[in-house]
Amino acid sequence: MSEIQKPDNGPRQPDLRSFWLMFVVEFQNAFSDNTLKFLVTFFIVGMGLSQENRDSLVPLISAVFALPFVLFSMAGGFFADRFSKRNVAVIIKCAEIGIMSVASLGFWLSNVTLMLVAVFLMSTHSAIFGPAKYGMLPELLPEKKLSWGNGIFGLGTFAAIITGTIFAGTLSDLFSKKQIYSGAILILLALVGLSLCLVLRRLPAANPQKRFRANFLGDFFSELKIIRADYVLFLGAIGIAFLYFLGAILQPTIIFYGKDILHLDDTHVGWLQAALALGIGIGSLAAGFLSGGKIEYGLVPVGMAGLTVFAGLIWWLNLSFAGVAENLCALGFFGGFYSVPLNAIIQHRPDPRNKGAVIAASSLLTWVGVLIASGIYYLLAVGILSFWANAGYFAAVAGIFCFLSRFGISVRFKLWFVAAALGIYNLLIFTGRLTSPQIFLAGAVLSLIGTLYCLQLVPESLVRFLLWMLTKTFYRIHVEGRDNIPEKGGALFVCNHVSFVDAPLLMASTDRKVRFLMHRAYYNLWWIKLFTKMLGLIPIASDLGPREMIESLRAAGDAIRDGHVVCIFAEGRITRTGDLDEFHRGFERIMKGNDAPIVPIALVGVWGSIFSFENGKIFWKWPKKIPYHVTIRFGKNLPSTSTPQEVHDTVESLLSSSDGG
Repeated sequence: MSEIQKPDNGPRQPDLRSFWLMFVVEFQNAFSDNTLKFLVTFFIVGMGLSQENRDSLVPLISAVFALPFVLFSMAGGFFADRFSKRNVAVIIKCAEIGIMSVASLGFWLSNVTLMLVAVFLMSTHSAIFGPAKYGMLPELLPEKKLSWGNGIFGLGTFAAIITGTIFAGTLSDLFSKKQIYSGAILILLALVGLSLCLVLRRLPAANPQKRFRANFLGDFFSELKIIRADYVLFLGAIGIAFLYFLGAILQPTIIFYGKDILHLDDTHVGWLQAALALGIGIGSLAAGFLSGGKIEYGLVPVGMAGLTVFAGLIWWLNLSFAGVAENLCALGFFGGFYSVPLNAIIQHRPDPRNKGAVIAASSLLTWVGVLIASGIYYLLAVGILSFWANAGYFAAVAGIFCFLSRFGISVRFKLWFVAAALGIYNLLIFTGRLTSPQIFLAGAVLSLIGTLYCLQLVPESLVRFLLWMLTKTFYRIHVEGRDNIPEKGGALFVCNHVSFVDAPLLMASTDRKVRFLMHRAYYNLWWIKLFTKMLGLIPIASDLGPREMIESLRAAGDAIRDGHVVCIFAEGRITRTGDLDEFHRGFERIMKGNDAPIVPIALVGVWGSIFSFENGKIFWKWPKKIPYHVTIRFGKNLPSTSTPQEVHDTVESLLSSSDGG
């Protein structure tokens, strides 16, 4: 790992062989992690302790598992940037062999302290390994496959969690007090992981000159400022932290629900945990597929709403083992829906030379959430009526509030946080110690608050997703030239206008938020005005006079200068013949004084659908086929000084070409 290599930040060829090898390594890692964690959990639950002691020790396992991610995630980010990620993986897998040997000794001696030490060391191993393995994905896959890769990794990881959790329950029942055999199996699995890492593609270091900072908190706050500067990246990091926070509360709750409510053995409790993981894996795969080669933000509020509903149903309904498993699977499915776009944001948006450190900072933030969740679970399960419990709760709330203030978080966000904290506190005071079903209710309330806040913060994301789903129902969209869309900064889309669904079709083809110019007559219709405001559409109408027209065009130009993407249908109206009409000069006024690029776009094959004017009819005709196949071509960027005729000719050539330019 000491080998210094020259940075190579240019494009690399995709390497699917190494991607699939890394997929198997990640499977083994997650499998062993979960097997060890649940073996220790089942060992403690089976010790015959009082309920209070048992409920105190189980969240301690989560805290011991989370603490190394807080302490060492930034070190993991340093190693991922400073050295070859492949070399980091090899050394980490060597360390895993020793860690599993410590676990085996703890099982042999029935020593809980040694078992907890092994859990701590294994999570240290994962904290350092995480930035390397996830930072490797963008180096092995092209951008258009990143959401797909995250979906596959999510499926594999949670398949490993499923099998690892079931395996732990089975081993716990099979070997009882002779868990030394379980330890030997874990050592063998570590050897398999090492052998696979040795044949991974050798990747150059991203930043060989990077220097290590012993003050990991200073490093963390520096990276967090970088994350905070990118609003979308920051929201992604906060969103992932919330998901892990919620999972850390619900995971021990599932164990005690199975033990205390359903009276299950360890194997069947493992099946309940596996049902949750199965749902997350399927949801991750579905989200990767539905994203269509881009990051689909609309999945986030949908996923959060699903978490709210199914956590609430587990509390509300008196379910059997099968019913709880089904609801946990559905809960996990929406958790997977929620996580995939957020993970893709964190991997894609940072600077390549600093990607590992940003991923590490996000990971540290996530595990701070898990650590806090362990304490919250203790308060929920044991009660909050003692002096020290009250003091600890309000100290934690005050600490998080100060942390939010340090990074300029909006007053609205902090008010949401304080309201949620006080609501949970009053719930605890009213009920005292919560039962397992009531903790599911608390999780549903937290998810509901998160859903409402998410919709208030980015209301257009849900509208985008609903329009995207509607579009996907009637159309099959093939996108060409997506790489011509600028990843960041302002741009003007100039597109031919073929139907009433041109805007939703474009929204479905890119993960950039697009602000469309819309005829004021449609913009002011009461039944769509709410959605037009959510989507940030810009009203325009030539019949109100030149002053109003200029104000609308100026607003569009200001939006581009602020870093937004604006789209104008330069023909001025939907074509009545299917041919490309002349372009108006309005977009020249938009681009006046603007140096952002113009992106020419051609909608191909939309003419003839029920939303076009073919045969002089719109809507009142039978669709020729469902789904209707269309192609969207993004051309190479044109300078901001391009004339309407130049842009018109480019769009016309895209309409007749076979690629995106």
